[in-house]
Amino acid sequence: MDAKTVDIHYNKHHLGYVKKLNDSIKEFPELHNKTLEELLTNVEKLPKELQEIVLHQGGGHVNHSLFWSVLKPAPMSEPAGELAVAIKNDFKSFENFRIEFTQAVEAVFASGWVALFADPNFNGKLSIKTLKNHESIYSVRGPGNYPLKAILICDVWEHSYYLNYQNRRNDYVAAFWNLVNWQQVESLFK
Repeated sequence: MDAKTVDIHYNKHHLGYVKKLNDSIKEFPELHNKTLEELLTNVEKLPKELQEIVLHQGGGHVNHSLFWSVLKPAPMSEPAGELAVAIKNDFKSFENFRIEFTQAVEAVFASGWVALFADPNFNGKLSIKTLKNHESIYSVRGPGNYPLKAILICDVWEHSYYLNYQNRRNDYVAAFWNLVNWQQVESLFK
């Protein structure tokens, strides 16, 4: 990812979601002390006129926040420790995991996200999920309707790659693997 793409992505797109979310709740002081997770997981309790705004703008913010946190220049190329063991247990190998995740990114129709989730109720069992548009990481549930924990995410909106890769999403995801901060992903897994 080049500096211009990151600058536009972070300072225009991501910060735009934050500004629009904050602007939308200005007139609702009872929401000012709520966390983003509280807003997104209880969106049906919000005033009707806010629900879609919070889902889109809040989802864009929370997903981008995770995205930036799991990127790092020149990271180690593969996970280690407990995360490496979990990946091997759930995907047979790190290479199989990369292939499945990459295929999920390439299969996203239009815009969205692909994330790796750990299931806290099943010893951290890992699964890859696709999120449409700005469906938030907080919306993904396990079998008993409890939340799964997102530990890695890839932005599949065109603004994240179009300046360098145009329609070559496969080249973008190949570059993404060179920036994954496996230490951070492992920390989130633990």
